[in-house]
Amino acid sequence: MAIQVKASLRKNPQDKKAAGKYYAQVVLAPEMTQRQIIDQIADRCTVTGSDVKAVLDALMTVIKRNLANGSPIRLGDLGSFRPSVSGIGSENVDKFTASNVKKARVIYVPSVSYTHLRAHETPEHL
Repeated sequence: MAIQVKASLRKNPQDKKAAGKYYAQVVLAPEMTQRQIIDQIADRCTVTGSDVKAVLDALMTVIKRNLANGSPIRLGDLGSFRPSVSGIGSENVDKFTASNVKKARVIYVPSVSYTHLRAHETPEHL
């Protein structure tokens, strides 16, 4: 199944008076739940659904722990995850403290194999 797209009219935020243009917008398919992913993996392997769930639960725990420790995670063809922070600046290094950090987040970067659609995955226009 290919990614489906539709035309979506959008205004230019830098020029409010300019005529809008139509841009491609993904039409989301139904969301996959963890249970559905577990079932699909179990159907493709010789392991049971409970084994798949145990591995996925352990994977999430290990990823969270390592990101919390500042380690980037690379998962082969899936891509990588890395921690990032944002906050407020300090006029000099002596006044910089942990309270300057206002938000922590995780950045996901897909691998090259996921950033390019293959020929058989060309988006379908609705």
